[in-house]
Amino acid sequence: MSRAMLSEKCRNSISPLTPPLSGWTLLETADALLAAYAKQYREGGPEFEALWRNEYNPIIDIEPTAEWWLSKRLLQLMASRPDLKVTGRDPLGGLQSQRVAVPFEVIAEAASELDKPRIQRRSDVFFCSSLDEVRVRFRVREKRSSRVDILRSVRVETIEQPSLERNERLVPKAGDVEKAQIAPREYSDDLLREWLIHRVKIWPKSEAPPSASACRKAAEVHFGRKIPRDPFVLIREPLVPASWQKPGRRSPER
Repeated sequence: MSRAMLSEKCRNSISPLTPPLSGWTLLETADALLAAYAKQYREGGPEFEALWRNEYNPIIDIEPTAEWWLSKRLLQLMASRPDLKVTGRDPLGGLQSQRVAVPFEVIAEAASELDKPRIQRRSDVFFCSSLDEVRVRFRVREKRSSRVDILRSVRVETIEQPSLERNERLVPKAGDVEKAQIAPREYSDDLLREWLIHRVKIWPKSEAPPSASACRKAAEVHFGRKIPRDPFVLIREPLVPASWQKPGRRSPER
């Protein structure tokens, strides 16, 4: 269902609360639209920990944390609110980087696949409320490699809000990363090193370490350009852990 169709449907079925011009942080969004869940998350305690641990399924869910528990509810909320958008900044671009909007189609698809094992999903969206961060993972090629986008300084805004519209760059749609028209980013060996260090830092422990080939393909998607193999391998080798350099099949790090 398109955003326009859902927008018409949601006008009479959801809370009329909308964020101010400056947007809401993720926790402010939860406070405003998921008050009972936000209260449980903020107060914590043994009973709340037992609640989210009991709900956790290691085959389906990302990680057993309170962040994950609230993220699922924020994702379901945002999938029901096509009048809102999630925006953030590329951490490698600094505070002056243009804001990026996560397409509603990606959020809706990720919400619809919450009950599927992670390996079968085309996309994942994880909201980290304590850091005002959102992690978007796309399947780049079927069962071969993924792209992970991290956005920080995340804000939830109304879709009609014009303040940042002209400067926004959209994250590619799930399942269409290969065809997406991504504006080439500035590229240099130093920027590639920063990207690799960040990739290692945010790589989920539940997933097998990527090969050099998978990293190069992901870097080409990120920077929007071809990267020669041999120079890439020389730059990558001293920056990644030994588990990322093993030949053959790899297993998730536990």
